Parts: sequence; C-alpha cells; structure tokens
Amino acid sequence: GFSALVNPNATATIYDAQAPDGEELAATQAAGSEEERHYYGFYGENRHFVDCLASGQQPECNLADAARSMALVDRLYASAI
Repeated sequence: GFSALVNPNATATIYDAQAPDGEELAATQAAGSEEERHYYGFYGENRHFVDCLASGQQPECNLADAARSMALVDRLYASAI
C-alpha cells in the first residue's frame, strides 16, 4: 500500500494513502545519524553481519538465500528463451 522514490545517499520520498503527494525523508534522518558511515551505504547490514559472526548466529541474508535467488533467476531466464 505504499511506494518510494529513493536516492539512497540523500533522500527518499514515501507515497501512501496518508501522503499521496509524498513525504520526504533524509538519509541522515532514516539512519538516525549525521555520520557518513551510517547513512552512506549499508552500515546496518554490515553491523548485523559482524555481530552474527561474533555470536555464531546465521545472518538474516545468507549465501543459501542468494543461491536460491540465483536459481530462480536462472529458471526465469530459461523460461523466457
């Protein structure tokens, strides 16, 4: 029920029923930090990965998920040919 136009390193404009003209959100606001290392890139994902390594847990996104995604892409391409 919503959509977004995103420039990941600057702003995102969020559209939904409550904001049909869009509501702009700054990358720094979404990251909760003015530090470039937090808002520019994938700080949260990197932090999650490092924390999982340290604790021995499986990351939310892992190589098995990536392999399944690539297998799906291969099947989609094969069916289109």
